[in-house]
Amino acid sequence: MGDHLGRTLGIDELAEKMGMSRRHLERLFKRSLGCSPSRHYLDLRLQRARQLLQAGGLSMVEVVQACGFVSVQHFARCYRQYFGAHPREDVGGELIAGCQSASILPVLASSLASQLLQ
Repeated sequence: MGDHLGRTLGIDELAEKMGMSRRHLERLFKRSLGCSPSRHYLDLRLQRARQLLQAGGLSMVEVVQACGFVSVQHFARCYRQYFGAHPREDVGGELIAGCQSASILPVLASSLASQLLQ
């Protein structure tokens, strides 16, 4: 799971790769970790995002993309619920202005276009 944070494997796909049924995989997770596979995936993605933010060097959009979130807004909401703070508080306010409500795709397209023009 830790190797697939950018593109989260579906529970059915994960169960198939492990050679077991989805239900059996869910029971094992609940018994061993006390949560569902999807919840564990979210925990891993948020913990990795926090590491990347605190290490610096990546923009918020790059962290969101690397950790498999669809939008900065969704990421910020999950992050706040999990850690009790907005992501910008962990990086000293480096959140890109206006990015909270934007989908990641237009932001990435704009970033890529500006890099190509340089």
